Amino acid sequence: NNIDTKAPIKKLLKNIISISFLSEIFNLDNEVMRAVLKEKFDGDILQLNQSAFKLGIKEAKKQIQNNNIIQISKTKNANKKHPLLIDGNTGAAIGMLTAGCQVFSWYPITPSTSIAENLKKIKPYSKNTMSITQSEDELSAVSMVVGAGWAGARAATATSGPGLSLMSEALGYAYFAEVPLVVCDVQRMGPSTGLPTKTSQGDLSFATQLSHGDCQSIILFPSNPEECFKMNYQSFDIANYLQTPILILSDLDIGMNIQSCPEFSYPESKLETGKLSHIQKKELKNWQRYDDPDKDFIPIRSIPGSLHPYLTRGTGHNKKGDYSEDPKDFSKLLKRLHLKYKSCLKITPPPVVTKTKNSDKKCIQLIAYGSTDQIITEVTEKLKLQGYFAEYLKIQSYPLHTDIIKDFLKDNNKNCFIIEQNASGQMKNLITQVLPEYANQFTGITHYNGLPIDADSVTKKIMENLK
Repeated sequence: NNIDTKAPIKKLLKNIISISFLSEIFNLDNEVMRAVLKEKFDGDILQLNQSAFKLGIKEAKKQIQNNNIIQISKTKNANKKHPLLIDGNTGAAIGMLTAGCQVFSWYPITPSTSIAENLKKIKPYSKNTMSITQSEDELSAVSMVVGAGWAGARAATATSGPGLSLMSEALGYAYFAEVPLVVCDVQRMGPSTGLPTKTSQGDLSFATQLSHGDCQSIILFPSNPEECFKMNYQSFDIANYLQTPILILSDLDIGMNIQSCPEFSYPESKLETGKLSHIQKKELKNWQRYDDPDKDFIPIRSIPGSLHPYLTRGTGHNKKGDYSEDPKDFSKLLKRLHLKYKSCLKITPPPVVTKTKNSDKKCIQLIAYGSTDQIITEVTEKLKLQGYFAEYLKIQSYPLHTDIIKDFLKDNNKNCFIIEQNASGQMKNLITQVLPEYANQFTGITHYNGLPIDADSVTKKIMENLK
């Protein structure tokens, strides 16, 4: 009522009043807010918004003066430990650019779209040359990336669950033809269209065996924006080294929500090119694309323009890459691919284990991954109040490092709770498959209403299952 304008317009000013009210309470720089108003509006609309902004500040000061609300004071050195305010999709984009990504093809889908948008914004500040293409659909996007990876480029795409479903055949081809590329899946609620603006960890089971046949996936699980940066950077090196697609399973909670985190450290290691025939050509004799001369299950790759041409195919092939239906050729090929897949454990991020020093009998174990990791500290503190001490294992990649998980679980007297954001307990199922002898220890704690997982409900479910 303190603003002189028509009633319908007054309703539109509520947001500005609320923002200025909160701005004063949190002791923010109001000049920045005023500058944003001038950037967005002009004329009479600007004056109305400025009046609303002043009104919000005035009301906040009044409430603070009357001791109805406490004003937040700034802490000295508050930003030194976590100076960045950033979301996971921005972190992913910076990671891709830092990794020297040369080709990024995508189709818009919530909640992954801002990865492409951030790449476009940040690319002018980076030194690498990069092609960013909005394709007509996900099939086209991933096919462009497969082609770019085959040609020797560092190539990536970003999508969410429905898009990943469409990409599965092309990714199976890339696995079988041994083409390196990166896919960032920012998960949302499914199945089908599901809830595009709600978070989930429901793509895990599908992602582990993404295509038909004996296709096997290597997956990384970032749990915050800093890890989105690190893992997007690392994924290109792993893809090139192993000559295979790498999946990154983020989610809406990490991808689109701004968090404070430490400054990103520029990687010290050189970019991994993997085995390339034009680099090793002096040593090559009787080169064959799918041979294993080093006995490490990884062949020597050639790219267009080198002296080692071959025919790429998704059909059965021999060491040369020629079409073959010979049972020996096919069984040897599948066996080598499987052994190469298992060898990834040497270079993928292992689980992070936090053990308790307390020898109390009331000790339980927690396992989580991805954005679920962010509530574990609070869950642990809440369990302490109930008289329980928690040990924690954070999974960072798939296939699972079973030796580390087994060592974590070796005390059979402890309850182990596997916490995740899907309805079917997909990580619990995966761990049970590889470590069935510990199945009786496991209790799944699932959260699947689309809202970010919270410590209160998780602690409550744990206590209910302990009684």
